[in-house]
Amino acid sequence: MQQTSHQVADYAGPTYVQTGGGDRSLQLTLWLCWTAVVVTAGVVRWHANAVAQLPFHPLALMVHCLLVGAAGLLVMTKIEQCLEPWRFDEDRG
Repeated sequence: MQQTSHQVADYAGPTYVQTGGGDRSLQLTLWLCWTAVVVTAGVVRWHANAVAQLPFHPLALMVHCLLVGAAGLLVMTKIEQCLEPWRFDEDRG
């Protein structure tokens, strides 16, 4: 039997490519606004039903908040594409 020695290549760990600036203030601001809009939509929906003396429907409230959240994600992405287009560059490897 022949014994071979295996050498392990030096592995420095994953490398991260920073895409333009490292400032995440726009993303933080957009996520905070998105969260506020979804919570506000839920509260407004609940308050409108409470004023109209309608029973509380958690499933309807959840669907309403999901729709507002999905629309908000689309708007948030378009805003980020306009303000920081380098994050969406398709030519990056």
